[in-house]
Amino acid sequence: MDIAALSITKNQVQLQQDIGVAVIKKVMNAAEENGNLITQMLMKSENSMPQTKLDLYV
Repeated sequence: MDIAALSITKNQVQLQQDIGVAVIKKVMNAAEENGNLITQMLMKSENSMPQTKLDLYV
């Protein structure tokens, strides 16, 4: 394999790795955003529920 072919192969591998990292970052950001939204929904639902005497013992 000549140097030009090695260079092309190296660049292709680097591009694939860069794309993989970019996709993982997007997935992680989406998961974090979904987690934050779920937390907000749970906090809102907790505040809107009426408190009973049984709640004081939990």
